[in-house]
Amino acid sequence: MAAILAGAGFCTIWCTPHRIAGVYDTPPGEISAGVEELQKRISRAGIVLTLKPATEYCLDEFLVSTLSHPLMLDESLLLVELPRTILPKTVSEVLYQMIRNGTVPLIAHPERSPVFSPEDDPAQYAGFSALSAVRSLFSKRKKTHAPLRETNLPPLLTLLRDMGCRFQGNIGSFAGIYGPSVQRTALQYLREGVYDRLGSDAHRPDQLGTWLPEGLGVVRECIGPAGLKRLLRHDRQKAPVTD
Repeated sequence: MAAILAGAGFCTIWCTPHRIAGVYDTPPGEISAGVEELQKRISRAGIVLTLKPATEYCLDEFLVSTLSHPLMLDESLLLVELPRTILPKTVSEVLYQMIRNGTVPLIAHPERSPVFSPEDDPAQYAGFSALSAVRSLFSKRKKTHAPLRETNLPPLLTLLRDMGCRFQGNIGSFAGIYGPSVQRTALQYLREGVYDRLGSDAHRPDQLGTWLPEGLGVVRECIGPAGLKRLLRHDRQKAPVTD
């Protein structure tokens, strides 16, 4: 995988193994040590690639209370994956608490998350008492991201964007490896300015060398070389991709 990513032109990679309570509970120290050891191995193999440790955190109602020493991306970004069965109300409440605590959630692959759907009903937010306060508070803040180009986006996604969340698209989604429906949604989000980052979400080398350049090519064709470069740059100076 390291050889394929380096061959595709990447120079820095964030390694983000899953963190799911009761399933994958690897402590941050072990992840950092593992990434350090992997860095030594690929360097000995002559692969020019810089690895950085991070984590993809599964969002649940206990997430905020467990973030004592999280492994984050630069700019205080925390990569968060939304479970397939989570409710919009839970998503809104937990991410609101994270933002209040000074953490910026980076939502992984929204194009693959069922909670973002055209049928998303604002009534599902009933009981989230802070909703109006959220809109009022964050509507007054200076925007740190490009404005969305359209308004026909899922209500939950729009709300989270207004709150200050950012979004990461999977490169494989643009190549169609998750099916045509996900690919269409990914392209819609791309055109409407939803994404702030791209990630490989590569778990194994199978066919990575095929769909990685294909997905990048689709993004380049859709928003141009400059747009693609922007989504691959985490601080406007370096060019990593979350993995």
